[in-house]
Formats: sequence, structure tokens, C-alpha cells
Amino acid sequence: MNVVIRVDASLRIGTGHFTRCLTLANALKRGGAKVLFICRHVTDFMRDQIRDTGHDLVVLPPREDAADGDLAHSAWLAVPQVDDATDTLAALRQYGPIDWLVVDHYGLDARWEKALRPAAARLLALDDIADRPHDADLLLDQNLQDTDQDRYAGLLPATCRRLIGPRFALLRPEFQALAAAQPKRRDRVNIFFGGVDPDGMTVRATKALDCATLRAVPADIVIGIDNPHRACIAALVEKLPGATLHIQPANLGVLMNRARLALGGGGATSWERCCLAVPTAIVSIAENQKSGCRALARARAAIYLGDIAQLTADCIARAVQDLLGKPRLLVAMSRRAGALVDGRGTDRVALCLMRDRIAFRPAEARDAEAKWRWRNDERTRRYFNDPGPVALSRHLAWWQDNITSGRRALLIAHSGHIDVGVLRFDFDQHSAMVSIYLDPDMTGLGLGPAILRAGMAFLHAQHPDVWDALAEIDESNAASATSFARAGFRKHTDRLWKRTLP
Repeated sequence: MNVVIRVDASLRIGTGHFTRCLTLANALKRGGAKVLFICRHVTDFMRDQIRDTGHDLVVLPPREDAADGDLAHSAWLAVPQVDDATDTLAALRQYGPIDWLVVDHYGLDARWEKALRPAAARLLALDDIADRPHDADLLLDQNLQDTDQDRYAGLLPATCRRLIGPRFALLRPEFQALAAAQPKRRDRVNIFFGGVDPDGMTVRATKALDCATLRAVPADIVIGIDNPHRACIAALVEKLPGATLHIQPANLGVLMNRARLALGGGGATSWERCCLAVPTAIVSIAENQKSGCRALARARAAIYLGDIAQLTADCIARAVQDLLGKPRLLVAMSRRAGALVDGRGTDRVALCLMRDRIAFRPAEARDAEAKWRWRNDERTRRYFNDPGPVALSRHLAWWQDNITSGRRALLIAHSGHIDVGVLRFDFDQHSAMVSIYLDPDMTGLGLGPAILRAGMAFLHAQHPDVWDALAEIDESNAASATSFARAGFRKHTDRLWKRTLP
């Protein structure tokens, strides 16, 4: 599987777009995909990150033409879209067939995407400001929405599938792992305003700590290696007895996870903090962050201090003092933030891109406990003949009997490194009864039909004596009926569905 990602990073753009794309690229690589980054603007540090993680990189050539200027963020691209499309197409000609083209750039819209259509089988657009049309098969907006209205109405093709909300936040695996662990203590303030922070919000926030009531508060001040205010911040931290400066730390999640209160921007880092259930005071450091900040405040998962233009160091100091004096509020914020993000968004997005590459392996004893949790989840068991929870001991015995049965095949469906479902065949002469259930955290991604289609191919290849596949579906289970119908099954009786193989 070949995936190409078109993204830029610079002092003006920041590093958030690049970081989330690199996170997705790493997940796809773990699933067996080959990933090429195409960038026009990229820092030396970003080049090293791309290559150190095993991806390819093409840097587009410089051009003297000015940008089109008709998009709010055309200046981010710095060249006309048509020229960028021409350069990107030239780079792709040397790369072979493209399964997915991923574009994450506020300076590109449907015109660029339409020009690139012939070069890729499918296109994923990442967006979170909904200010321009897209010609895409899949749209990802990982932000919490600030309104109940459809922000993308009229901006997408009717066939474009949407992944909306922080359920799809592109977070690195360590955040999910840290979220599952209980922090030993949370007694520090964490300040992080992104990898670049050109407007110097970190400077203001650090100055806020330099007052009588906050100077001794333990604090982690985090900046990226390309922060233009690095020397000033280092000098400020030097005067604070409780503060430590971290420059491009590899353990950002660990630093966040020990924070009693975080101060940060309203961009992609918001979802990292939510995943770790860190109470946060957020600042919109760009116009496109205001909507997300308002949505987090409306969900009472963060305190929105306002826009960067409105905030002085004194304002921040007063807010920090007030929040640190309200432990019950911090606990409530923590709980609400943690409920928004479970850390599995990257897997969900990767599965949407790789769902046509479902494979199977025989179930083993080591799978039993994890799949018991799937089976016992209320979202799964409510459609079973016996919808009640099953004791682990009983499930383990059932599992062991089934993986050794000669008249039953119990299979684990997976895409790359991610287990996504359990598929069972019960054989009776020339027919097989089909049963399926998914990881309940991965529903709604179209995996059911994909697993069933792959399962029918597996069944035909491995058991050529089976002529018919059958399934019992409760009439109330509309989602299951839809999945089987999309996999070629047709209703045979009230509860029985049938597909003739192949």
C-alpha cells in the first residue's frame, strides 16, 4: 500500500499539521504501508523526523510566483495552487501507483485536489476550519464542533465520508498508554504552546509565573527546537526556582501527565491533554483555533482564557492562581476532558484507509481475554441470542473448545497490526453459518462489510466444499443487516440471510 502525504511546516504554519500527519504515517507504516511526504516548506528537524521514522521525502522546488491569494491561508502555500499541483504530480510520477493521497494544508482546496485525482485511487483531506471546498473521498476534522450545524454543507462531494470529532484525534501511541496508567502525582503546571510559537505566548505564560504567589510552583515549560524566543524563555525560567525548561522533549506525554494544570494553545495538543485528562486553560493563538476553544469550554472540558491578543502576563497569572485554588473544578474538568478522547483516533483513521486490506489468523488462547471484553461490551452483546454478560471462566472454556474444534473455524480479523474483529464459521456439510463481532471501539468505520467480504474470499479459498454462507440476524440489528447486505448476503427468511459462494 502506497500513501502520499502533502503537508508543510514553517514558522508561519507551525508544526501541528506536520505532527499529526507524521503520527498517521507511522501508524500506516506499522500496518505495512509505504509513506512518502511531499513538502514545500519543512524545517531541518522535520526532515530528520521523516527520515528517522523510515518514510520518504520529496521537497518541492522553490518558485518565484506569488500565491493565488483567494484563500484565507494562501500565503501559507506561497505559490499558486496550479503550480503546486504541477510540482506534486511530477514528484508522484516517480513513485508508482498511489492508494491514498493525504492532504493537510489550509492553502489547498478542491482545485488542487481535482488536479491530483488522476494520480491516486483515493484522497483524504484533513481540515478543521471548513472555509473552502474539497474534492475528497474522506474528510477528517478531529476538532470538537462548536455548533450543531453542518459546517461542511456544500463544501464536499455527496460521496465523501466524514470523520468528525476528537474520536478521530491523531495521537501518538504513548498517549493511550499513559492514559491507561494512573499518574503518581499531579502537582505541576505545564506550559506548552506548540512546536514553534512565533507570537511568544510561552514568554507571556512564563512571565505570569514570576509573581509572589506562583514563583515557587513546580512548572514544566516546554518549547520546540525551532522556537524563535528560546533564549528569552531560558532566561525567564532561570529566575523561577520551581520551573524546568524542556526543549523538544521526547517525553512530552509524561510531562503533561504530571500536570495539575496545563496552559496551552487550542490546536491539536488539546486532544493530547484531553486524552491524559489534564485540566487545561487554553488560549486561541490563531483565528482557526477559536471555534475549537469555544467547543471545549462549552463542554466544560477546559477553561478558555481568550485570544492571544487579549492576554497579558498579569491576566494569565490571575487565572492560574484562581484555578489552582479550585481543586474540585480541576477534578471535574479532568473527568470531562478524559471522556472526550480515548487515544485510539489514529488507529480508527488508519483502519479507514486500510480497511480493504483485512487479513485473518486462527484464534489462539492468548486472544481469549481481550476478545471476552469485546464480547461482553454492551454495544456488542445486546444483539446476541443471550445478551447477558458471560463470566471470564466460562468464556475461556468456550474459547479453548472452539479453537480446537474440527467443525468450527474461529478467526481473528486484523488490518496490519490492529485486531478488529472475530469471525466464526460453523460448518454443516456444504454450508457454513457465519458469526461476527467487532472491537466495539472500532464500530462505524465500515469494517463489518470489509471483514465479511474478506471472510467470504477466505472461506471459498480454504473450504471449497462450502457452497453457501448463512447468517442469523435479529430484525432489530439494522447495522448488522446492512453489513451483510454490503457483503453480498440476501435475506432468505425472517432471520436467515444467505450468500452463495464465491
